Amino acid sequence: MRVLMPTRSIVILLSLLAAGAAEAQDRTRTELQEENRALRDELEKQTSRANELESRVDQLLSERRSLMGTLRQTENLISSLRRQLGATDAPPPARLMAQVPSDPLASPASMLRELKSMYRVEMLNVKNETEAEKAEYIKKLKLWCRLTHQKLRGKRTWVVKLEDMARLGKDSLVVRMTVVDENTGLPIGEAFDVQFPKRFQEQFNRGSRTDRWELTSLVIAKPVFNENHVSRGVFEFPTLVGPMVEFDFELNWEGLRAWEPEPKDDQPAEDAEPAEASAEPNA
Repeated sequence: MRVLMPTRSIVILLSLLAAGAAEAQDRTRTELQEENRALRDELEKQTSRANELESRVDQLLSERRSLMGTLRQTENLISSLRRQLGATDAPPPARLMAQVPSDPLASPASMLRELKSMYRVEMLNVKNETEAEKAEYIKKLKLWCRLTHQKLRGKRTWVVKLEDMARLGKDSLVVRMTVVDENTGLPIGEAFDVQFPKRFQEQFNRGSRTDRWELTSLVIAKPVFNENHVSRGVFEFPTLVGPMVEFDFELNWEGLRAWEPEPKDDQPAEDAEPAEASAEPNA
């Protein structure tokens, strides 16, 4: 014999089941929302930490560049004083340098020359005498720096020497880089310090037979506005593009390999080693 449940009881039971399901669904939704908030907070925290570390690396790199620039200027000053005082030390021979290429992204020296030319053209007729004119001058300079950073960039391959690798902080490396002329081996402009991506360290440690490297990277101009730097000082660092604008640039490394000279016509060409690259973010 079948026992029939009263209709009222069925309605009550279904209501209880529906209420329980809704409560479970609300609880699950709340838990997911809390997890999402926690993940967003952690992401913001890690992003902030990464930005702080990047700023610290830039600061340390700038300090090292400043110290190296000051050291070179001091050495030149001491040498000049010795000559003035009649010291018997012979003056150092003039350092041979390669011609600076016309391509503004072919070397830091090329970029500096281009930026100086662009600065003169952009600011030549901008007045800077009254307070109102100075405010407009500064506004125009800041805009010029931003636009130049966005526009003056491109992928290039340089032949370079890498020396004096040092560690900055816990996870950052910096190296002394000199761009050289591929044919003569002469330096193109002065050496400079750059951040060295750790993903290329193993390859760098294997060395280069010619002591030169082929670096492929995205080269980006980065003129820096500094209202207090209006003229060259005794120690020319940072290098001045023009009043209130200092010279700097970025390198986003894409490939690095040991450089080998092109074989002569009577010599067979060896298989070229491909530039090593990585899918990791640029260091």
